[in-house]
Amino acid sequence: MFYNKLPHYSTRSWAFEYNGRLAAIAGVQYTPQNFMVFSDVMGGIEIPKMTMWRGALEVFGEIKKLNKPLTAICTGEFINSGNFLKRLGFELYSIQDGQEVYQWQQ
Repeated sequence: MFYNKLPHYSTRSWAFEYNGRLAAIAGVQYTPQNFMVFSDVMGGIEIPKMTMWRGALEVFGEIKKLNKPLTAICTGEFINSGNFLKRLGFELYSIQDGQEVYQWQQ
């Protein structure tokens, strides 16, 4: 499940546990148009920022090996998600339907 729905395309993802509970999922979805990077943090679990950052670096290190341009969308659900993507090397590409679209080029 991804955002409580089955994904429409092939997906490679990683699940993260924190204190014995499923805490987050992150990965890349292979669509005909692009490679879409995604993440989702489960509600009600307080994950330290450094723990999230280390997990993101680990997953993104694997995703970068695809050697493809990557896209990510900030839905606005998490206040600092745009800054988080920028720290990973993404750049703001456009704003569509009120959502920021970021791209990463190697």
